[in-house]
Amino acid sequence: KLMKSYKLTPLDELHLEKKKLREERAISGQRLSYQIQYLADNWGSMLTKGVTTSIKNKFSETVDNLSYGSSSSV
Repeated sequence: KLMKSYKLTPLDELHLEKKKLREERAISGQRLSYQIQYLADNWGSMLTKGVTTSIKNKFSETVDNLSYGSSSSV
């Protein structure tokens, strides 16, 4: 009834490490694939939103400058 604890050999440890790295690589690949698909599906709306925000900011700056300029000249 004496139980012997099993110790992994260096080769077994390498095999386990290799398996773990393969699984991590597969998960990373799936994540990257999902992110690329998201960009492919949404690039148009993302670009539109970015351009719209930029235009709004420029417009606000221009209006603020005009308002500031007109109030200081009065």
